Amino acid sequence: MLATFHVFLSGIILLSSLFPGFSSASIIDWHQSYNPNSRPQDKQDLDIHLEKSYTLNNKILVNIKDQQLYHINPYNMLIKQYPISSGVKGTGEIMSSLKTPRGWLEVEKKYGEGYAVSQHFKARQPVSLNTGITSRILTLKGLQSHNKNSINRNIYIHGSPILSTLGKTTASLGCIHMHPKDMKELFEKVQPGTHVYIYDTNNPLPWQPQKPPKAMI
Repeated sequence: MLATFHVFLSGIILLSSLFPGFSSASIIDWHQSYNPNSRPQDKQDLDIHLEKSYTLNNKILVNIKDQQLYHINPYNMLIKQYPISSGVKGTGEIMSSLKTPRGWLEVEKKYGEGYAVSQHFKARQPVSLNTGITSRILTLKGLQSHNKNSINRNIYIHGSPILSTLGKTTASLGCIHMHPKDMKELFEKVQPGTHVYIYDTNNPLPWQPQKPPKAMI
């Protein structure tokens, strides 16, 4: 696996030499950092982390501390940055905790295509009630041992009518809130299977960095 990583990094260096605009300064790669002193029992989750970190596809990164979401391309170049709000009770994976899960997940399904960004949803179906879930929905499935219950916890990335907290403070019941227009834009750019990485520098998992990586923005 390490040989694959070295090939990947060599490719980045080659691209940088061929295309001056493709520089390491414009690369977001903090999702590739990990804690080398993590516990032996976390090896399986660390292996998944290393595998998903270096797959050559678009990814969604969520920085809990800064309340920002980054959509990046296969070469870790920023496509678009969006303000978000995560769980008001913090991060965690216990059922009914109302906390935002950490680590690697993936988009399972997409809901809401064709509806107005002001449309509200309940149980992923359009309703006339004010539910606080608007615009579009990306359901999330956990890929690691600690967050496999995410799909049963109904963890989503979705639009929210509460705009004042976006990019500033936590506000959700565990989901990732986005501006309805931003949610529609992201929805149109991602597909089921897109990897999602959620990192909380104040509450890292054992295999995650115990302090913010230098490249973190």
